[in-house]
Amino acid sequence: MSLFDGGWLEPDPAFARHAASLAARASWLVGDVPRMEQHVDRLREHARDVVDRLRAEEIVVTARIARAAS
Repeated sequence: MSLFDGGWLEPDPAFARHAASLAARASWLVGDVPRMEQHVDRLREHARDVVDRLRAEEIVVTARIARAAS
């Protein structure tokens, strides 16, 4: 179930974006890169402005830096 598309968080899109951001970070922390990318894609789709899109990209960049450092 998507957090955005008719999900239980639809009435609060700001919280839905925050929850998707946390889910994306949690996914890369456990090594589930495909799931992280799904969450980041959702964040990109539902970004309300440039700052939201930047936050989504920050997750991807952080994950790549972490992978390179390990």
